Amino acid sequence: MTMWEMKDGNKISRSYMARNFQCAMDSLNAMGKIAERENHHPDMHLTGYRNVEIVLFTHTLDGISANDIALAKMIDAEVEFDYSPKWLKSHLAKKNDAPNY
Repeated sequence: MTMWEMKDGNKISRSYMARNFQCAMDSLNAMGKIAERENHHPDMHLTGYRNVEIVLFTHTLDGISANDIALAKMIDAEVEFDYSPKWLKSHLAKKNDAPNY
């Protein structure tokens, strides 16, 4: 789960720049289907037409639960991400050095 980072001390998030608007929407829709299937819904943000952020935490706990980790792993395994090539080149090396959650 190298693309996920701690956020605000009680959440995990994954941010990326998609190749274009359609690619951003395709990944959001794919994540939405997984979230609905698992009945565990992330906060999903799309800004600047292709900047995506997914935030996972369990609202009732105000923190991270096993469900959040499981959903993050499902997203990683099941969603095809079409990243901006420039973003990927500059961020992938940084993410590979990040701790796994």
